[in-house]
Amino acid sequence: MPVEVTVKVEYEIVSNQEGDTLKDTILAALNAAGISTAGLDDVQALAAYNALQAKPVQDRLTAANGKLAEVELAANAAAAAELDGIAAELAANTKSLTADDFKAMGLARCKELKTNTAKAAPVAPGATGAAGDEFAGYSLNAQLEATK
Repeated sequence: MPVEVTVKVEYEIVSNQEGDTLKDTILAALNAAGISTAGLDDVQALAAYNALQAKPVQDRLTAANGKLAEVELAANAAAAAELDGIAAELAANTKSLTADDFKAMGLARCKELKTNTAKAAPVAPGATGAAGDEFAGYSLNAQLEATK
């Protein structure tokens, strides 16, 4: 006679006879580092262990960032000193611009002006036929018409 049957699956907890070696290793490392593990759950213990492992790298990164900041500070100071010198030199060669005007242009532009002083026209902003105008008697239109 046929009998109706069903499949019954049961799961039983198998205890690890050796204990949780990874957890024990993490707790031992934290205790060795002087970090109290009392009251920490697994997530907190793992986070503390990860922070402990990252600390040497973080310390080296902080030191490298400090050295980089020192190098940048020295480079900026050198660039500022160079800009001061070039701006003063350029200001001495013009009647209408001050050293601060040249500093506002930036180091790259001041270097360009310094190297091209033999080729460049004199700088005279806002001059429109006033006394002392460096362009007095110069007609751009006359130059353009002469080339036609």
